[in-house]
Amino acid sequence: MAGDGDGPECAVGPSCRTYDLAMALEVGQVFAGYTILRVLGAGGMGHVYLAAHPRLPREDALKVLPRS
Repeated sequence: MAGDGDGPECAVGPSCRTYDLAMALEVGQVFAGYTILRVLGAGGMGHVYLAAHPRLPREDALKVLPRS
């Protein structure tokens, strides 16, 4: 996971390793169990998405960091 070079760091599980950093996540796409609802922001430190929690009735912000 963290530091293995296969993808962004993630505390949820191995699905994070399959993310291609060259493409942005799309609305409706599932990432690390979360369903992406919309982009909240983007910049030099990565992208921030509003996402639906996979088990709880709540929305969370997910920040996806670049490899470098």
